[in-house]
Amino acid sequence: MFRKNPKLEVKLSDSDRKIVKLGWLFIVAHLLITLYFYFDLPEKIPIHYNLKGEVDGYGSKGMWWLLFIINLVLYCGLSIFTTRTKPWKFNSFVKITEKNAKKVYGLTLQMLVVLNTTIAFFMLFIAIDIILKVKKIDGIELSSAFIPLCGLLILIPFYYSYKMLKVPK
Repeated sequence: MFRKNPKLEVKLSDSDRKIVKLGWLFIVAHLLITLYFYFDLPEKIPIHYNLKGEVDGYGSKGMWWLLFIINLVLYCGLSIFTTRTKPWKFNSFVKITEKNAKKVYGLTLQMLVVLNTTIAFFMLFIAIDIILKVKKIDGIELSSAFIPLCGLLILIPFYYSYKMLKVPK
């Protein structure tokens, strides 16, 4: 289970740092939307959707804050994990050698950064969809995109796994 992987320090690339900043923009946008709409929300808001994207559960408007708090905690937690955990401690199905370690570790960090930012976007997307439903704004149907977005969260690790397999040993 624990291999003797090369111990190389790998930092986030410039593009990774830009993706992190984009994630923080999603978090700030989520906060601003939460603050702007909170006092105008009804006491019951949609909090759960079925596979067709239809609302099938309601909760108190306090859940509105919970959505933002979950987004913030997830983003901060995964950001700290990504930047503080040593990449050689990650389990990998790719054999890590001195030659490929830097590239594989970099791809691992990038995958975590992209996943984290995608999750932040997804949570913001849910918040916007709730507002559209509460305000009864017709013509914009975001709920139908929930399943494809979930699929994206699944595809990201597969994409990076494929990229890691292509790194020369």
